[in-house]
Amino acid sequence: MTASKISITLYAYELAWRQKWSCEVDKAKAGLLATLLVTNPTPEDSKKSLYVNFDADILTLIREAKCLSRLGADIPNQAKIVLL
Repeated sequence: MTASKISITLYAYELAWRQKWSCEVDKAKAGLLATLLVTNPTPEDSKKSLYVNFDADILTLIREAKCLSRLGADIPNQAKIVLL
């Protein structure tokens, strides 16, 4: 495999990865709009308990956005909003 084929393959992989990552950012942003505290949904329990409704993937996406930003990569506006 020549150097140009390797560079084309790596570039295509990077584009595909960034597109998939942007979709994940959109999902995480939608998760940020969810209610943070929820009650126990099971009717069997007589006492009500509060639970935190937080997706741990949001923290991963924030960390990835920070790293990409430090590298000088262009990150989507949705990722910038989640970072803020």
